[in-house]
Amino acid sequence: MAKRLIIKPRSASWLELHFTYNPSILPELKLTAGRGGYQWLPDEKIWLIHKMKESAVTTLFLEHDYTVKSMSKPESEPAKSTNGKASNPYLEILRSISPELAHGVYRSLAQKLHPDVKGDLLAMQHLNEAWEQYSKERGKSW
Repeated sequence: MAKRLIIKPRSASWLELHFTYNPSILPELKLTAGRGGYQWLPDEKIWLIHKMKESAVTTLFLEHDYTVKSMSKPESEPAKSTNGKASNPYLEILRSISPELAHGVYRSLAQKLHPDVKGDLLAMQHLNEAWEQYSKERGKSW
């Protein structure tokens, strides 16, 4: 069964998470939500996450091989950067987390996306471009 996550904004500070059940992700989700809080709504079969960035949620689920779909923007409109070009979703994820975590996320995604392990070449190229841009912005090379 494919693992899927759908993220919907519920209010200014709450995100709805609709995802395929996987017991291994729940402890990490609770730990990542931390002080912000989380709540299970059994009648609606959704998790609510409080004060957590959508990109942090996305990263966590990508690390567990989920297909992620955000309902915060219309599907037909790709995210735009300030210069008018379509933005790189990996770059947005890297910018939203701490530098120490970003390096680990990059390595984890690179291992999964690398063509030598039947990954997606185009996705790997986007990830590498995002990492190069992120490194330039941080003024640091790993």
